Amino acid sequence: MTALHSGMFSFSKSFCPATAIHGLLVCTLAMAGCQAETRSKMPTQIASEDQTSPPVASPKADATPEPPRLIIDVDGFSDRQGRCRIALYREAEGFNQPQKAWAKETLDIPAGDVLVWAIESNDPALNDPQTRWAISAHQDRNGNDKLDKNALGIPIEPYGFSNNPKRGFGPPKFDDVSFKIPSLQDQQTTRIKIKLQ
Repeated sequence: MTALHSGMFSFSKSFCPATAIHGLLVCTLAMAGCQAETRSKMPTQIASEDQTSPPVASPKADATPEPPRLIIDVDGFSDRQGRCRIALYREAEGFNQPQKAWAKETLDIPAGDVLVWAIESNDPALNDPQTRWAISAHQDRNGNDKLDKNALGIPIEPYGFSNNPKRGFGPPKFDDVSFKIPSLQDQQTTRIKIKLQ
């Protein structure tokens, strides 16, 4: 039998067009059905090749941030003019001298009545129940970074201290305004309230 070559196809002398077309159609339908069956079995989302990979760790439900060690509430502002300057002092040395404060902050006066300053620190001093602390605060109404006084040395801007001592002649003594922060075992957060006058 002699084969006839025409491009990519080979035909024999007994070639029948109808039979060839019928066979080609059956083969095409069979291949299409096979591909369709294969595609229907393909997952819509390809799974990871490594089925034994551990799941991604998710945060624990109880993983909440530690509360602050010290919260200071300041109220008694005459208005919202200026800003509030707060200083935290450790022990009597340098007391009432902002440049020697253990921590200090200048904060905007809130629309509400109370300004809140939360202090978070890993400093061991905050966990030492024997350390004495004192806080001073004042409303810096003109923004000159200091407590303004009149000719007699009396403050003319609202001010206050921890323990809220009565207003007298001159600043209070450290012993009158000092306090201690309990240990973490006894109390996790200490809250101090200051009333400006």
